[in-house]
Amino acid sequence: MSRTKRNRPEHDTPPKDQRNKRDKKGLEGDSLPSNCPVCCNVIVDHDEEKGIEGDDAMFCEGTCNAWIHRTCVGLSCMSYEELSEQESPYFCPQCTSSNQSKEIEELRKLVNSLTSELNSVKLQMLQLKDQHTVNQPNTTQTESQSSSETATANPSPGPPPTQSPQTFNPDIHSTITTILSEEREKEKRQLNLIVHQLTESTKEDPQSRKSEDIDVSSKLIQKYLGTPVTITNAIRLGSKGAKPRLLKISVSSKREKGMILKNCVKLRNKSHPADIQRIYITPDLTPKEQQENKALRSQLLELNKSGKHYKIKNGKVVRRDK
Repeated sequence: MSRTKRNRPEHDTPPKDQRNKRDKKGLEGDSLPSNCPVCCNVIVDHDEEKGIEGDDAMFCEGTCNAWIHRTCVGLSCMSYEELSEQESPYFCPQCTSSNQSKEIEELRKLVNSLTSELNSVKLQMLQLKDQHTVNQPNTTQTESQSSSETATANPSPGPPPTQSPQTFNPDIHSTITTILSEEREKEKRQLNLIVHQLTESTKEDPQSRKSEDIDVSSKLIQKYLGTPVTITNAIRLGSKGAKPRLLKISVSSKREKGMILKNCVKLRNKSHPADIQRIYITPDLTPKEQQENKALRSQLLELNKSGKHYKIKNGKVVRRDK
């Protein structure tokens, strides 16, 4: 039930962070008074032995974390009685408004993110449509000339020709489906990282091995990269062999992921033990991204053989700055 003045049991012991002054006894055995945060007046306790009716009050379990007069939050007697019988916690209008503002802000960010993704897909669709139009043979002019010649030779009244409806193009549909599928794959991997060459646990229980992988990788990142991290999941990829399997970890935020990728070069520090220097961390790429990355590295290898220095930046092979 909602915590109201009338339904609070005599020996009620609320959680420590929700305990108010009236739950704490003074030196003489009397309850210490508590003030309503709205009107700042004392909330009088109900006491049958002394014949004190007391004030109707609700305990707000939001930011207020305090007892508030029924009248100060605009509750009628009927609403107050109904809330007394409910099991859900009570939140005053101010806390309710604050919570709604936070939810609205989160929804606004989500809508902006979805709008950005939709605009990206629309742009790719337009590019595909333009490419398809360029690749199609230009038959419009020929058909127009043929129709004009026919009309001149055989003039006859009739309605103007109508434009034929657009036909379903399976190539464009397939490409759009591939693009959407790729976006979903990226979404699933947005908080994932791949740790290479991290020694595997020798424990037999799978859950124990998973716990050790989370613990070891967390300490590795915090100690050698200087990055606080919360790893929510860890799983080894592939079958066991002579070398350690890849370890896929999930972190709690994009910010953590970005900081780890930014600082992972610190693992190459020659002052670290040899088994640490051989560890490296990469993003969790989709199959399409893996193929593109493999092609870029092959291109990079060939260019560097010529004695020039190149690097991969933003999905392209570029010349290193002198």
